[in-house]
Amino acid sequence: KRLRRTNEGEALIGFGILFLGLNFLRSAVPDVSDYPGVLEWFAGLTGRGPLSVVIFVLFGGALTVLVQSSSAAVAITLTMAYAGWIDYPTAAAVILGENIGTTITANLAAIGGSRNGTRAARAHLLFNVFGVAWMFFAFPFFLTIVDRIVPGDPYASALALPTHLAMFHSLFNVVNTLLCVWFVPLIARVVTRLVHGEDLESFETYTAPLATQYVHDSPELYLVEIRHEAIRMASISREVLELAWTLFADPKRADESEIERLRLREEYTDQMERELTSLLATFSTDTLSRRTAEATTSLLRIIDELESIADSGFNIGLLAERANRKKHAIEAIALEELSDYCVRVTDFVRMIERALTESAGPELFEDAVAAEKRINKRRNVLKKHSRRRIQKGADVRQELLAIDVIGHLEHVGDHCLNIAEAVYLMDRHRPPDVSAPARSATAATPGEAAPAKPEPVGSTARSSPE
Repeated sequence: KRLRRTNEGEALIGFGILFLGLNFLRSAVPDVSDYPGVLEWFAGLTGRGPLSVVIFVLFGGALTVLVQSSSAAVAITLTMAYAGWIDYPTAAAVILGENIGTTITANLAAIGGSRNGTRAARAHLLFNVFGVAWMFFAFPFFLTIVDRIVPGDPYASALALPTHLAMFHSLFNVVNTLLCVWFVPLIARVVTRLVHGEDLESFETYTAPLATQYVHDSPELYLVEIRHEAIRMASISREVLELAWTLFADPKRADESEIERLRLREEYTDQMERELTSLLATFSTDTLSRRTAEATTSLLRIIDELESIADSGFNIGLLAERANRKKHAIEAIALEELSDYCVRVTDFVRMIERALTESAGPELFEDAVAAEKRINKRRNVLKKHSRRRIQKGADVRQELLAIDVIGHLEHVGDHCLNIAEAVYLMDRHRPPDVSAPARSATAATPGEAAPAKPEPVGSTARSSPE
């Protein structure tokens, strides 16, 4: 309750400072009657028809780039209009330019970033340029519509100007969005051609797309962004697992270049774990709400488990490389059984990706528990088959190789169930009592005592090897 009052107080103070700043800005703008020369200069730029609109659109874009804030630029425009420096049509044209200027900052920030980030910045620019382009032809008509919606005469009353301009800004963006939403595929194709290169991200160096110095201001918003990164991390971990199995199924492909591809992705998940864990650790110095604290703990667990999935996949890739180097070939029957087992585990990872994306409700969590039980049961069957083949004279080294792969795949299932539990708790559910939870660090192997209950979310325990 005390924390809620603190947040409410901070919100009120924020609004107070905002309006205080606007009042200072209004007071700082001098009376137009004291500067007739400047007024004449503005008057000389108006009255030129479409050329005047172009001039003030460019002025608005330049103003936004200079102040590095579209909100501040709009506030300056409203203040200038209220003080009588510019009239209603001129101020509206400046606001159009500010819509373009706000995209310049995003495009500058995208320099040196990922291809997809650069494409998003270009799409933002195209969206606003397209809006200003069609508004150029509908400008007088649009001003009339705004004038009919908002009461007051913006040409006769300075008090009516800010409300008219605010409505103009909002209505323009709403209409432009409704128009552009139908052309999203076209915009995507255009920006893909503008920014060449493959869609795959570089797997050399990971940098969290978040500014650590601002984490303390709004941790809840940053948790949403970190969850998006966790979804991406889950996709990369699954890619590591799928690539590793492709190499194991055909060891001749497990050459140095393929192992390097695998290694880059696995190391990339290591970097993601370090960066995102460090970012989440900064929250520990703040006073968090109970829900935010639980979400932080759950995300720490999820990121750790996802990195472990990538580790297991990489280990399978190394086994494939060893099989290639020592010319070990798994029997067709054993390989078929392993392939089916790998498909089951990979489907489990996809289920976890869906849980992270859509949230884990009771049904999805129960499905995860059932999937982990089936994986454990199938593990026991496959190991029994391997022991029988050894008794019948099969190559011991090949069967031990298969057993190692089975162990790594089963560990992936354990990590997936732990992630499902963490997501379930993060989305404000209470996990039901399950009879076969994921194994913790003290879990028993087949033939030993039954495993203990799963550790609470937030633990960084690993599944023990077979």
